[in-house]
Amino acid sequence: MKSPTNRPKAEGLIRRIGSILSFFCWALSALAVANGSLSGTVRDPSGGLIPGATITLVNAALKSTYTTASNVQGYYSFPTLPVGRYSMTVEAAGFTSQKKTDVKIDTDSALTVEVILQIGQQSETVIVQSSDSQIDTVATHLGQVVTANQ
Repeated sequence: MKSPTNRPKAEGLIRRIGSILSFFCWALSALAVANGSLSGTVRDPSGGLIPGATITLVNAALKSTYTTASNVQGYYSFPTLPVGRYSMTVEAAGFTSQKKTDVKIDTDSALTVEVILQIGQQSETVIVQSSDSQIDTVATHLGQVVTANQ
């Protein structure tokens, strides 16, 4: 039989262990943040895949920005996004950019957004550099130097 003096020590130890376990449970629940995901493909109007498109998400409330690029199959993915409303911008060389607003990510949602980019207008830039002109564009007279031998 145990002596009565050991009983308060055992109760104190059990309370400490209970407090430690409660703290770890609280810490784990704090780490379990509500997230969702967003994925899809980027295509041209004929259905062709667009690799290398830049997809940018901006959280409306937090103003945090997330960026990714589509892979060779035109696929993009944001596997872990905080719950909230986002604006989404998709850009690729040779195509017009596209913006979607109010993209809503819910807890444990797996949202798919398919994007079709329209072909943009090709533009060329021509740079013309001028040099000092040796032509007199102001004078209207003609002249010639006459030498003594002429």
